[in-house]
Amino acid sequence: MSHVHEGYFTAGLDADPELAESIRGELRRQQDGVELIASENIVSRLVLEAQGSVMTNKTVEGLPYDRYYGGAEFADAIEALAIKRACQVFGCRFANVQPHSGSNANAGVFLGLLKLGDPILSMNVAAGGHISHGHPATLTGRDYTIASYSVSRETERIDLDEVRDLALRHWRFGISIHRGLDRSRPPRSDQRADDRCCSRRSSSGLPEAPNLLSC
Repeated sequence: MSHVHEGYFTAGLDADPELAESIRGELRRQQDGVELIASENIVSRLVLEAQGSVMTNKTVEGLPYDRYYGGAEFADAIEALAIKRACQVFGCRFANVQPHSGSNANAGVFLGLLKLGDPILSMNVAAGGHISHGHPATLTGRDYTIASYSVSRETERIDLDEVRDLALRHWRFGISIHRGLDRSRPPRSDQRADDRCCSRRSSSGLPEAPNLLSC
């Protein structure tokens, strides 16, 4: 006796009316609304058909022609085609077209440049900052010290004075915020002496992370 119901491999979306209705509702929402979410796109019919093709049945890991699983010759051909086209569009010699998350990319940068507990100076999520830049619900918010700046309610622009003050405050207190800031410019003439003393440079050419005693 088969455990697969009749039409399992042949029935279309209408075989599940509740699911079909929700998808049709999403189509109406997209047609009638304006999307202002940066990570969303309205894709072409070609992309929709490719995404809903038999390629969804295939798992591939690794790079084209160097996979961990067999049976990837057509997946390899598609990815190689995407790489070729990306290089043509952007005029580059190499490209990686595998799906990736900006949050993962940020995490890689943080782990490579910071120590746990180091501060990150970033825009507040409520003002338009990305959730991976320090929201309390994320690993970034848990593992690092977050100093957030916002935008002015009057001008709706980033308050650069606030950004400067936050950067100087956290740097002076011995937190190596300098890893994410450009400290190559000379200090302002009105900058206090105890701020300027923090501009010492290490043998690597980067400013040293001062502590309370050295400032």
